[in-house]
Amino acid sequence: MKRVLSIILVAIIAFALQSFYAVSATSNLKGDLNSDEIVDTKDLLLIRRYLIGYTENIDEDAADLNSDTAINIFDVNLLINKLVKIDSFDKVPGTYINALTSNVQINQVGYETNAVKTAKITEDSTVMKPNSQISNARCYVVKESDNKVVYRCYVVKESDNKVVYSGISTTRKMDDITDRFVSTFDFSSVTAAGRYKVFTPFGYSYSFEIKSNPYKDVQKALITALYYNRCGTALTSDVVDEKFTHGVCHSGDVPVYILNKLDTDKNSATYGKYIQSSVAKASDFSGGLHDAGDYGRYVTPANQVVADLLMTYEMFGENADCKVLPNSTSDLLDEAKYEMNWLLKMQNKSSGGVYW
Repeated sequence: MKRVLSIILVAIIAFALQSFYAVSATSNLKGDLNSDEIVDTKDLLLIRRYLIGYTENIDEDAADLNSDTAINIFDVNLLINKLVKIDSFDKVPGTYINALTSNVQINQVGYETNAVKTAKITEDSTVMKPNSQISNARCYVVKESDNKVVYRCYVVKESDNKVVYSGISTTRKMDDITDRFVSTFDFSSVTAAGRYKVFTPFGYSYSFEIKSNPYKDVQKALITALYYNRCGTALTSDVVDEKFTHGVCHSGDVPVYILNKLDTDKNSATYGKYIQSSVAKASDFSGGLHDAGDYGRYVTPANQVVADLLMTYEMFGENADCKVLPNSTSDLLDEAKYEMNWLLKMQNKSSGGVYW
């Protein structure tokens, strides 16, 4: 009897070890979390259990479908795509309108590789009505059992015009502010770098890019724009485009105006009429930024520029630096300092008033 029990115990241990090995072994197949050489609903259940902390026995390399060294909802979406065989939707239906439309709104600046990616689909109530093909997954408009309307949308890569993802939009809802129906198409599982368009029954979107740090160019353009607007200094081609270069500007004498006077005895500011002072030397008021493209010497918007620059640096530090200017410090701090130096010149030292 003891021998029989021993044999049974050994068999149970062997089966348990085999089961553990089947789960914990590694696989070369992305999405094959239990290493059984098949991607199926068992793997989907495993990754969901893993994300809620119910199990740790998965092949983490196989679970990281987008290879970003993290296992999250993006990997779940990619696994679902594999299971529903998204590649069966390899073409945009011929019934779709093949034209650019403003009814599909995307982020034209671009999307971060692993960020959430959505497109907004808008329509007037008279634009489209559901057709009768409510059971066809490729149909023009899909009508749910509760009579709510959703749409099948496609993400198409520009370089080869191939469909890389297809999915259903959220149920459309009326937006009371714009008096338009709005629905959302989520294509977050598309993570490969490249240029794409979203195709819907209403037409396709503007082209957009998916890449790492898509906002870097915008950040660089904003910083460079401030440098382009520097007043009283020369702009050279090592920083700005050749057509925007110029020598030292506004070097002549200029009239200035008193904006206010500070009553030092009462410690309060009083506002009076603008009083033209005598003509001052250009060096006394040089610097700052051209305001609205002209030579206005306005301290109020200048204060806002400085405040925004300092707040941005306080929030993001050196990550906000684009390193486009010829300096050894942060571009944000460099531009803030240039404007602040001018603000100090605009203060009347004897009265505390500010020139305008």
